[in-house]
Parts: sequence; structure tokens; C-alpha cells
Amino acid sequence: MDAKNGILYVAGWAQGEVDVVDLAERKLLKRITDLGIIPHMFTIAYNPNNNLLYYPKGASAVNGTFGAAVTALDPAAGAAKKVYTGWAPVDLVEVKARNSFFVFNSEDQFAEVRMDGRHELHRLPRDYPIQSIVTPAGNVYLSYGPHQSYWPVVYIWGAKDGILGIAAGDLGFYDRRIPRQAQSMVLDAAGTLYFTQNLWGKEEQMLGTLPDEIRLFEIGTRITAPDTIERENTQRILRFDPGKNRIYLARVAEKDGEPGVLHIIDAAARKDVARIAVGSGPSDLVFDDENIYTAGFESKSVSVVGKNGFAVREIASGNGPLKLCRLGDKVYVINHADNTLQEVREGGATWPIPYDGLPDNLFAWGDKLVITSHSACALSIAQFDPATAKFALLHSEKYPYGDTRFDSRNVSFYLSGQFGDAIYSLTNGRTASDGRLWITDFLSGRLMVFERK
Repeated sequence: MDAKNGILYVAGWAQGEVDVVDLAERKLLKRITDLGIIPHMFTIAYNPNNNLLYYPKGASAVNGTFGAAVTALDPAAGAAKKVYTGWAPVDLVEVKARNSFFVFNSEDQFAEVRMDGRHELHRLPRDYPIQSIVTPAGNVYLSYGPHQSYWPVVYIWGAKDGILGIAAGDLGFYDRRIPRQAQSMVLDAAGTLYFTQNLWGKEEQMLGTLPDEIRLFEIGTRITAPDTIERENTQRILRFDPGKNRIYLARVAEKDGEPGVLHIIDAAARKDVARIAVGSGPSDLVFDDENIYTAGFESKSVSVVGKNGFAVREIASGNGPLKLCRLGDKVYVINHADNTLQEVREGGATWPIPYDGLPDNLFAWGDKLVITSHSACALSIAQFDPATAKFALLHSEKYPYGDTRFDSRNVSFYLSGQFGDAIYSLTNGRTASDGRLWITDFLSGRLMVFERK
């Protein structure tokens, strides 16, 4: 409220609008439209010193905002701008043609970081990057937009979702809108893009597709699986197996405690080959030449699915198996709640991680493993040598992280094994073509680059 002038401002979430009401005349003065999603908490503040309104424009209709900005709106002019409160990296990719990495934040920017550390910031034409991937031509696909599925039958008008193409040559943008948020993405050998999408109520399991870097999205090109889903969650586990030309899609069950679901999809035939029950609460998936592995965060197990015949066996893990990693001919898992690393096989060894915090990501780097762990006050990045079974601390970064547990059931749609609805991991790691390891930390807003000694 602007008490001095008798003006009431009302924020309308679903359509992303602000109504300006004259209290004395009891009439609507004007409606400011196309402001994007204003989240559930309906938080809005008026500053009488500069006559601006402030509100958190949300990237999720459920959890408010996962971004790092507050929107400032001038109601007189109807113009809005962002007040950035941080720089939270959500994903990164190496663009070899430019000898650089693109690091995307959670709002509307990406940093192009050169191998020598120089960087430039670029503004994106759309809000809320989700995931990036490099095309066979060396360009970048970026999924973007807010999560809109909390009210399944309501389309949130202020939402803009799509796949943004970024040309490696001139950094030009090619924007393709799609009618709901694209989530996890994979490319096949021919360059066809497949992506999961958020739910709009009870419907078939599906994959959206884009056949190339030019054609627009067509709903009729979706691949559907013989499965019905309704539960509110992010469809985040998707992998492409070039050896089999298959797509692996894993999801949580419709009810707590029930088995997770793994779909195996034939990319050439564009159809579901198998629907397989796996451990409860799948949180990650990797594969080797013979098997597919899913981490069952709730069932404290790793499901091993044979590629030929799809036989399933369960290997007991520690508490909260979160991330899997293949290194050579072996597969490893980090057990989040136990703070342990484990080799995935019957009778496989388990090693306590000798650093404070809870592990939340696992990377292969050369012939060693790298583990990232968050405590309430620090990030630890550790290296594990399987040949000697010894840990070494690569780096520790102090920061007031607070609670970073993945098992509290109050961090993402009341699901365990994930931290946010469109935040797939707190850290991301990529091995560059020169062998250095690039790691981003979402919460502290840092990029760290490691080279082998």
C-alpha cells in the first residue's frame, strides 16, 4: 500500500500482473501486465522513498523463486528491472570452437570463461536457464523457463518456456518456445534432441523432441511411453546410450515407498522397449557395456538392470545413495546420509569420506574420483584414488551454506534425493579438453578449475 497517496497494489500470481487501485475512488486505475510469475507467497513491498514496488519473481509456481534477484517495478512507468542478489551457476558446457566454457546462472545471464580465466558476461533473452548441452555442430542448446505444474489445469500466462540455441560463432540466439518447461535433455548421434517436460496433471509419460537446430517444436513428434504419471516432481534423469541407440528415463513412483520406474526407449523405433521397476526414489543413473545402474535413494540400494533381457538385481548400499559414477570397468556410489563412498558390486568395499559434511556429487577425473561435499559452513572437494584407496583434499571453500541435506523431504516437492525442483545438483563438474576439471557451486556462486599435478 502507498498510504500517502491512497493507492493499493495487488499482485496477481497466475497471470503475472499488478493491479493499481485508487482507494478513495474505489476503482482500478490500471493493470500492469506481462510481469512474469509472481510466486505463491505473494510477497510484495512498496518503498515510499522511491515509489517502487519490490517482489521476488518466481521460477517455480510451487517453491517461489530459485533465482538470485528481486524485481523492482516502477508502477508509474510500468517498467521492471532486476536487483541481483547473487550469481548462482546452474550448468556449464565447454564450447571448443571458442576455447571457452559457458557458465549459466539461475536468472538470465551466462559467463563466457576463457581457459586463462578471463571472462565476459552476456545477457540471455529469456529468464531461468535450466540445462545446457552442446550440439554436434558445436553450438549450444539451453532449456529455460519457469516450472508451472502445481495447478495442473491452469496455464500460467506469464510463463515463457523454450529451447534457446546459442551459436558458437557469433553468440546469436535462436529461440524456440515450447508449451511447458523442458527439463533433462540428451542428444542422439544424429543430433536429435530429446527432453523430459513437467507435468500438467494426469497424463502419459512422454519425451519432447527437436530433430535439428532449425525446426520448431511439434507436439505430434513427442514420444510417449505406456505409463501414466501425475505426481508433482521434476523429470530429471535422462541418459542416451550410443552403443544401444537407446534412451533411459528414470522417475520416482507415484506414491512414497513404491518402486521407481525405468523406461528404456528405442530411439530409432521411437517407442518404449521396457518399463522396469527399480529401487525406490531413483536419484541417478549410469550405464556400462552390460548393465544400467540406478541409485535408489529411499530403498538404500542400487538396481542393476541387464541390457540384454532386462533382469534386475538389487545391491545393498549405504543410507541415501545419491550419485553414481563409472570409472573404468567399475561403478561407484556416494551414500549421502552415511558420508561414504562405495563400490557397486556384491561385497564391494565401502570407505568413510574423511571430511565434514554430506557428499552430493561424484565425478570421474582421469583415473580418479572427485567428490564434492557440503557442510553447514564449507564445501570440500576431495579426490579418491581407487588404486590406493586413499583420499586427498583438493580444495575447501568456507561459506555459510546452512542445511544442504537431500533427505529432509522438504527441499523439492517433498521428495528425497533431490535439492530443488529445477536444480539438478548443487555442484556441476566437467573435464575440459585440456584435462582440467571445472566445478561450479550453485550456493556460493563459485567456479573452480583444477589441473593435475
